[in-house]
Amino acid sequence: VQAAQRSLVGKFDQAVSVGYDKQTIYGFKFRHYALTDGQWMCEFGGKKGDVHCNIRTTTRSPDVIENTVRFTADMKNRMQQVLGASSYSLALRNSEHVCRYIMTGSWCSLQMTGSTPLWRHMHDSMSKEERKLVNVLPVELRSEKQPSPAKIYPAWTVPQGWKDWEQPIFKNHSSSWAPSEKDYNVLILGPTGSGKSTITNLLFNQRVAKAAASALSVTRQVEVYEGFRPEIGGKFNVFDSIGFCDSVLSPHAVNDIVKGFLKNNQVFLNKVVIVCSGRIEQEQAKAMSNFMGWLDYPNHKSEFVFIYNKTDGMSDAEKLEALGQMCNLLGADAQHSVVHTEVNGTKKDVPLTMALAFPPSSKLSEVQDDMNKLYKSVMTCRGDQKPLGVSESGCHIL
Repeated sequence: VQAAQRSLVGKFDQAVSVGYDKQTIYGFKFRHYALTDGQWMCEFGGKKGDVHCNIRTTTRSPDVIENTVRFTADMKNRMQQVLGASSYSLALRNSEHVCRYIMTGSWCSLQMTGSTPLWRHMHDSMSKEERKLVNVLPVELRSEKQPSPAKIYPAWTVPQGWKDWEQPIFKNHSSSWAPSEKDYNVLILGPTGSGKSTITNLLFNQRVAKAAASALSVTRQVEVYEGFRPEIGGKFNVFDSIGFCDSVLSPHAVNDIVKGFLKNNQVFLNKVVIVCSGRIEQEQAKAMSNFMGWLDYPNHKSEFVFIYNKTDGMSDAEKLEALGQMCNLLGADAQHSVVHTEVNGTKKDVPLTMALAFPPSSKLSEVQDDMNKLYKSVMTCRGDQKPLGVSESGCHIL
């Protein structure tokens, strides 16, 4: 049956639309999504008693059309991956999840984010562990590639005087997270194409995340890169998020996806790293500022790092100007710093706002100073060492 269904993918026209009908189950209203070209329709759980994802002929379109796009080869591949899927779940594996996955590569149901009626209806009936799986890509759809064990800069070592921490050791990549007491957690935020995944790689000094300059975010959901910090005997976790103003997801949708991940997992954050580059659009700045407000930035400045990235070829004056513009747009304090006590007892200020550049194939000698700045800013905590806690009720210092 699955093979026969996959053979129908080629029947779709070059343009496809995604839309929904309003349906009711057990007296509760929700949106049922489908993808169609007007003659063929792909949907998950559309007919009573049918809980499989399948393709069928159709004489109608969904009542509300959200978007119409070109049916690309990537979309065809993703459609073939989900055909025949079962285990329908209104909370975890619904028709919107499947349609948005086909269209964008992101396993996301906006009905299951924020304070939407469906989320409020399902929330209390789900366990804490079940809520962690909301908008998380099913394991059977993940195609993991083992990262190269080679270091990006093999000769790089921690800066002199900073021997109280060591370079994190990469262990695992997933879309879920199991917290432990000694975790050190870093959230990476920023516009699409700013180099967030590159920063993730540099923090491990290893190519663990796919990085590319594109209007379409390489990261399609919150990705968890888990490592180990030998000096504290605990995990070092980097959460790489979807880019704000991704070409297929709105800033509001990205906000809700990332917030949902943090709240459902009740994450505590040691650092929030905001990465920008090039021209920062007003819509991008607004989305990032809103997120900073949600995390109560004015009261948690020491947990934030601001990076204006990809500054290779810029003069010092141009870098300073770019940093000033970024801070103005985001409402960030460009002068805020934290204090690090070196092994000999010397105290030094560590800036949390910086302009960096890591050109592809660059030599260590060309990026040594910027590598040191990055590590110092991310690894140096506030004086009381307390992280920023995110719970379902809000954000607070633990």
